[in-house]
Amino acid sequence: MESVGEILRTERLRQGLSLDALSAKTRIPLKSLVAIEKDDPSQVNSAFFYKSFVRQFAGKLGLNYSDLVPAVESIVADIAEPAIHHTIADPMLPKIAPLEPLRPKRFRWLFSMVALFGVLFACSGLYAMWQDSKGNSPSVSSSQAIDLHRSAN
Repeated sequence: MESVGEILRTERLRQGLSLDALSAKTRIPLKSLVAIEKDDPSQVNSAFFYKSFVRQFAGKLGLNYSDLVPAVESIVADIAEPAIHHTIADPMLPKIAPLEPLRPKRFRWLFSMVALFGVLFACSGLYAMWQDSKGNSPSVSSSQAIDLHRSAN
């Protein structure tokens, strides 16, 4: 039986594709494609990446990945998983208390409302000063209004 690398290499050559072209289409590093064709999984970072790369490689060639699964699983069994130094349940990690919110939840909206009214007040004040500086609003005092009313009668 042919290996995964031999099957993929044979199909790639039959279609006349280069490894560079496949690397550009799949975004798989060229060294990983070469390692897959040589059945050398040590050049691939992990079993997860090896499976993913083989699946993408086969897909671009129009091959059915499910036909390759038994051979891929036998190769993946030999790949050592990367060591994870700290896990969530690691007893060496210090215990940290969960963070508590700074404000009580029932008044979360209060800051937003105060900020909104502050911005509205400031904008309306600036708009009023701008209108006054343009001189568009006629300012008539009450005594001038009375004089105008008397002169009109």
